[in-house]
Amino acid sequence: MVPVIEACSLYKRFKEDSGELEVLKDVSLSVEKGEIVVIVGPSGSGKSTLLYILGGLLRPSSGNVLLEGGSLFRYKEIELATIRNKKIGFIFQFHHLLPEFTVLENVAMPLWIDGKNNIEKAKEILELTSVEHKKNYLPSRLSGGERQRVAVARALANDPSVVLADEPSGNLDRELSLSLHNLIRKIALETKRTFVIVTHKDSMRAIADRIFTLTNGKLIRQ
Repeated sequence: MVPVIEACSLYKRFKEDSGELEVLKDVSLSVEKGEIVVIVGPSGSGKSTLLYILGGLLRPSSGNVLLEGGSLFRYKEIELATIRNKKIGFIFQFHHLLPEFTVLENVAMPLWIDGKNNIEKAKEILELTSVEHKKNYLPSRLSGGERQRVAVARALANDPSVVLADEPSGNLDRELSLSLHNLIRKIALETKRTFVIVTHKDSMRAIADRIFTLTNGKLIRQ
């Protein structure tokens, strides 16, 4: 079976005044359909850099990412943006909901960008994430936990091959964090959705199928 997403010997270097900073060193990772992979590590360890490369938001210095067996970086930027919208869902620490649009409109946005006027699909996803009763609210009227649930729903809108989450519960208290973690596990089990999550929260280990630590630029399986 072809992995959903695969990192192949990734290196990432950033130029600094004093020279080069090597953030990722020969990082390889293969993730199967329906799997939840959690990557932990301290701040500054390169977790977000790895996630952004996996999602095509950042190009590696060397190495490659395969999405469903095809090279992600064979595309030009405009094509890559289309691939991201169709096949990769993103959840960030800060929900990044559009404040002038309702909850339902925020979730439908990826569908509209893809030329689909499927508002019923957006409603179904809101039911899955248990915020359908807030569909006509603006994000400013939601709690922090509700906003993140809407962000999860938006990430699922186009039935992505993989969802990449960067500290998805980083701004939530313990109770809301556990609720969000359980929601992600429920979605993975019910929809066979694939998740790659980077976090500093130990509590997220409980929902993982596999756990890795990123330290000194290297990925180590626990």
